Amino acid sequence: MRPLQPFAHRGRSLSLHTRFGLLSAALLAMLGVVLGIWSAGRIRRTNVDEAVRLINFTKVTAVYTLTHLDQAKLPHSARDQSKLGELIVDATLRSKRIAGLIIWREGARQQVLFSSGHLDETASVHPPKDLARSFAGRTTTQLISAPEKTADPGVARLIAQQGPVLEVLSPMPATANMPALVVQAFVPWRPVERNIVAQTWAMVWAMLGGLAVFWIAIYRLVARASRRLDEQIEHNRELADHDPLTGLPNREMLRRRVDKAIAAAKVNDRVVGILLLDLDRFKEINDTLGHHHGDLLLRAIGPRLAKVLRDHDCIARLGGDEFVVLLPDLPNEAYAEALARRLRSQLSTPFLLEGVRLDVEASLGIAVYPKHGADFPALLQHADVAMYVAKKGSLGIAVYNPLLDEHSPTRLSLVGDLRTALSHPEQFELHYQPKANMATGKISGLEALVRWRHPERGLLPPDDFIPIAERTGMIQALTDIVLEKAMAQQKVWKRAGILLPVAINLSTRCLLDVHLPDDVGRLLTHHGLTGSDLELEITESAIMADPQRAEEVLTRLAGIGVGLAIDDFGTGYSSMAHLKRLPVHEIKIDKSFVLDLEHNVSDAAIVRSVVDLGRNLGLTVVAEGVENERSWDVLNELGCTTAQGFFLARPLTAERVAPWLASRRLSAAAIPLARLEQARRAEVR
Repeated sequence: MRPLQPFAHRGRSLSLHTRFGLLSAALLAMLGVVLGIWSAGRIRRTNVDEAVRLINFTKVTAVYTLTHLDQAKLPHSARDQSKLGELIVDATLRSKRIAGLIIWREGARQQVLFSSGHLDETASVHPPKDLARSFAGRTTTQLISAPEKTADPGVARLIAQQGPVLEVLSPMPATANMPALVVQAFVPWRPVERNIVAQTWAMVWAMLGGLAVFWIAIYRLVARASRRLDEQIEHNRELADHDPLTGLPNREMLRRRVDKAIAAAKVNDRVVGILLLDLDRFKEINDTLGHHHGDLLLRAIGPRLAKVLRDHDCIARLGGDEFVVLLPDLPNEAYAEALARRLRSQLSTPFLLEGVRLDVEASLGIAVYPKHGADFPALLQHADVAMYVAKKGSLGIAVYNPLLDEHSPTRLSLVGDLRTALSHPEQFELHYQPKANMATGKISGLEALVRWRHPERGLLPPDDFIPIAERTGMIQALTDIVLEKAMAQQKVWKRAGILLPVAINLSTRCLLDVHLPDDVGRLLTHHGLTGSDLELEITESAIMADPQRAEEVLTRLAGIGVGLAIDDFGTGYSSMAHLKRLPVHEIKIDKSFVLDLEHNVSDAAIVRSVVDLGRNLGLTVVAEGVENERSWDVLNELGCTTAQGFFLARPLTAERVAPWLASRRLSAAAIPLARLEQARRAEVR
């Protein structure tokens, strides 16, 4: 059993920091593209500007050369131009950073003052289109990528030889010694382009590295914040679904699990059990030891109960000292009762909390789906009603009964009907369930079980009206009717040769009635019976209600020969000191320890202990609730004396008892145990 089950599986989705990482990476990638395009343009412009600066250096060289020539000797002839060209070429072109050079002179008509060796005089026939703008003082650039992109044959030949060129037109303002000039230079583009590419890649890698470092830093910060946020969300979710003190599921989570269990039970035709557990005298612990020890006890309840529950059972805390145990997928209501017995027994072991020993008891109310409710609110409400019935009556455990619900219309109507029925004893009838010796198979007695033949509701089982009779004080009148009917029937059987004792259950009120032994004695005498013909069964809780008076009444009953048995042994926690003083001859193991005997090791250990106890005290040990052959065999191996249950026979009407006994000849002779199942099948047919 796991009180703190993992939370419900949520659909897988990307975490917050993962979504941020992907989005931020996409945004940074877009930013990188934009920056890359912008930076590439800047790099291109920078390299073009570098070419322009190179041309400016060329201008300086040309100006220097021209200013050292006499104005009168400005080159007009081919010889003079050749001399000027040699000077300029020596200064600027031999570095191969400029592929060609033309110097234009301003005048009525632009004239070529100089052209490099790569360009012949025909270049002057085709002045560049931006020449006028350059003479006006503006530097222009143009990339000429192919020969067909220019109309100048000389430039076309240059491109054919050098590849794409960057044409730069740079003005030289007029001076006192020199007219206005324009330098037309052709810079090889491929070296510039290689430089642009190299610088661009260097920029790209530097930018990628910087963006990556930035993204990693931001992502780590966001991831750390996201994890803290997720932890806080998970903590808040846990607080919303769990009790902060014990860590157990709270009411809201319990509601969801009950709804899920009910949905599954509808499909599988199973039972869902709700056990509401309330600690007895918990306020005394807080008042005496303080709330600290009270909290320690509350934290220890869940792990203690978990030891006896199944993996898929659930323990939740409603608040205060109230806990709820959800038992999904049960075959029937009896299993819920059996598990409730184990839970209460588990709590009987003292708690040791910081050196303080605490003995704890609890009251449990049981409600099951679909019998007691169709949803969580109804089941919880009815389990709460049953718990208060158990607490007020010192029963330990109680199953919800609408007749015990003070707010149930059915209960209110049945109270009046029961009071009327007590004046009409014929409405009550007894059914008898046999008990057999496990060693021989011989029937050793009958237990009388009362039924109410309600005029409108039909035949009602004892659970529907016995609790009402006990709470309203009508149980004594009902017990008188049962004793009268049982003894009258036994008188009939005795005349027919059926000599079997009949057992009758006594309530707490009847047991504590000091007049009971006298009343029983008169009835025995009236019907011609002896004390050995009657057996009275009392529960441990009835004895513990007032041990001294109970011992007195039981001693007087034993004095007239009446057999005495302790019913539901093992559920009332009576002390051995009381047990050994009581004049009982029989103990009956509660059916909650027998129903799952073949599968539950703890139940087998408890039964073995009770059998050993009974043997040591010289008592007969009867096992109730024997429903199959395997349980019969296990009980027989454990040394149990007597068995009672559906495997042997269901409760029989008075008219069927004699034929049933006669058909099996169990009243006078033993039969092999192997025939019990065959006899049971014949009885069913």
